[in-house]
Amino acid sequence: MQATIKGDSSAIWQSILWGRETLRLGTHWQVGDGTNISIFSDHWIPRSFRPITIVPEAVTSLKVSGVIQRSNFWDWEKLRMHLWEVDVQAIMEIPLSYNYR
Repeated sequence: MQATIKGDSSAIWQSILWGRETLRLGTHWQVGDGTNISIFSDHWIPRSFRPITIVPEAVTSLKVSGVIQRSNFWDWEKLRMHLWEVDVQAIMEIPLSYNYR
């Protein structure tokens, strides 16, 4: 899903990529264990495209699994260290599956 439109792209290819972008804006990840989801670059919070960090030097490679406790609850303190409260509240509403821990 990383292809781009080039200068000589056909109208069909351009339409496919436009449709891909529209699809991407309307979807989000299902969290699961969070190991494949980047907190800052993937669309995983239902109400927003990407969370906004409050720490400029925040690690952009941080995965969602890094903010899930072993007891399979969200780690409130870690979330609040890196994200705005509005994003933390939205994340806390995402249910976690008990099948992964």
